[in-house]
Amino acid sequence: MIHQEFGSSETGTIALNLHEDPDLNIESVGTPLANVRVQVIKDRSQGTETIQVKSEGLSIGYLGEKPFLRDWYTTGDIAEIGENGYIYIKGRINRIINIGGMKVNPLEVEKCLLSHPSIKEVMVKGVPHSDFGEVIEALVVRKNTYLNEEELIKFCRSRIALFKVPQIIRFVNTLPKTGLGKTKYNNSEVIS
Repeated sequence: MIHQEFGSSETGTIALNLHEDPDLNIESVGTPLANVRVQVIKDRSQGTETIQVKSEGLSIGYLGEKPFLRDWYTTGDIAEIGENGYIYIKGRINRIINIGGMKVNPLEVEKCLLSHPSIKEVMVKGVPHSDFGEVIEALVVRKNTYLNEEELIKFCRSRIALFKVPQIIRFVNTLPKTGLGKTKYNNSEVIS
């Protein structure tokens, strides 16, 4: 069985899920390792809960920059800690889309879009808007060319709140990727 491990370059390994229940293993990154303390802090301005870590494994900092404080380190991950102590990652704080004060986790919109049988890949992001701050743009790689924007918007409206439905849908051939094959969210350049 494959198990989940959660960490970062700055913190080292934070949590590990060795549970034998496949569903729990898929949903959660596990419980904190020994000598790793994890807390979830509510960020009222963002309307989210983010992870903070305190550990002996915390890096001293980035080369050429001020050292990290030896206090709680904020990872930027949105998460919940269940009653069982298991950590559930819900997204990244820097990807939250702010539409006129309403916060949208792009992972929820991506999950909705990926449930459409004609979609191969998708990337959802916020783009600047003069009236609302941001609006939702979806970059969609189709499995076939028959899928159109109108059908996709109708599909989303039947499954998620209206303010979460993408206002801009761009059909592309590929999504920008990192060298490891992960979707590159901080790059607006898309290969059409």
